Amino acid sequence: MKIIIKKQKKAYEKWLKIVVVLGLFILGYFVMQPKVEIVERSTVEVPQVSEDVVRVKSEVFIHGFESYIKDIRWIDNQILVMKTNKGTQKDSEFEVDLDDLSVNLVNLDDFEVPTITINDMIIEHFAVLDESPTRALYYIDQEDLRGIYAYDGEGNYLFITNKMKVGSNEIPLIKLSENGNKMLYVEASTDRLVTYDFTTQKKKILSPVVTEKAFYENCILSPDGGYIIVIATDDTASFSCYGADSGKLYVDKIEGIDPNFSRESDRLYYFYTGDMTSDFTGQRLGVVTLDKRNIAYLTSNSDEVFFKRMLPVENNQLIYLVGINENDYFIIDQVVIYSPETNEKKSISALKGMQIHKDCNFDINGQIFLLPEADNQLTLLNLETQAVQNFYDLTRLSQDALYIKNSEGFLLGYGNTIYRINQNGKSMIYQYEGTYVDSSISPEGDKMLIVSQDEEEFNCVITFKLGINY
Repeated sequence: MKIIIKKQKKAYEKWLKIVVVLGLFILGYFVMQPKVEIVERSTVEVPQVSEDVVRVKSEVFIHGFESYIKDIRWIDNQILVMKTNKGTQKDSEFEVDLDDLSVNLVNLDDFEVPTITINDMIIEHFAVLDESPTRALYYIDQEDLRGIYAYDGEGNYLFITNKMKVGSNEIPLIKLSENGNKMLYVEASTDRLVTYDFTTQKKKILSPVVTEKAFYENCILSPDGGYIIVIATDDTASFSCYGADSGKLYVDKIEGIDPNFSRESDRLYYFYTGDMTSDFTGQRLGVVTLDKRNIAYLTSNSDEVFFKRMLPVENNQLIYLVGINENDYFIIDQVVIYSPETNEKKSISALKGMQIHKDCNFDINGQIFLLPEADNQLTLLNLETQAVQNFYDLTRLSQDALYIKNSEGFLLGYGNTIYRINQNGKSMIYQYEGTYVDSSISPEGDKMLIVSQDEEEFNCVITFKLGINY
């Protein structure tokens, strides 16, 4: 018989065993636990896309407008506003945003009302006479501050005058030169012409006295603002020319009609009348070199040949027609490009024999000569290649014009398609559906809104193809 004697364990050995077992359990838990990686993520809000405004490549389509679209105006190159009916909103203004691709009802409360503050006084009664990136011109009609002011965009208002004449439309009689450097207005107390130089801030009172009608119809400011033509209002068919800064008389009562400045403002062109009857007016074309006060004449080579219409263009050139008068019509013989500095003439006979109305005017953009012949037809002449294109049954692009002039040439509507014509030829801008209604060009000239109508709704499309990138 075996006798087994158990050795009694010490107390700390029992606790050590418990601790070891517990440690193994905890270690096993973490070894078997799947690896978890915590990644911080940002929340991205997806913008809600309006079904009313959809962009497809180079066109934006605007849906949902009803009955009519009118009063179209561009707020800037990406936002335009128009009045129409849409759903329950009748005769309301809607804003189309080309960046956000959205159309929203215009809330007048959202628009900041422009305010003018002069001498700590808020001006409530004012009119914007002109706006440019560098200057705004205001007419303020309020208490002791009445007058014309120039604003520089940095909080500074420059007082110009309070002695100007205000017209029947309650707006001062003013004209600005194309380069924005000069202003012509009428002095209220004397009805005399006054020039103002925005750079020097100097005024010059001229001798001519004019009425409101004569100011708008008979006074011509040169492109640089350096000279003013004043056409006589009597039956003498004459005009004079004054220096804007000096008030000096450069041309005194020349007998002629249709005076016009060169694009460089250094010459003046007109059709000489002299003591001849109106049947002979147009056989001499006068060219005045203003700084030299020299007059030269271009004379037709036959008693039956006349000069007709003229248009100064860039590079100190003049383009005019030569041909024969026949009752109410003019038969073209040549289109002439004249350079007064060299006295050279380039004659183009591509339109020889074409009959136009005696009051027909032509237009030019770059090397493209455009001649409207009727309400729905015109002829295009490339002055460089002398190629001729005739267009018939055109769609009028506005109430006042058969075509639209833009930086790249001319825009024409033919059938249900808008074309651009330039020195490179003809290219399609957009083919719309339905009947043409209206169009509008963006401020930077790179976008065109086209409105048409079919049986279902008004189609409103904005094409980006006027831009050079398309």
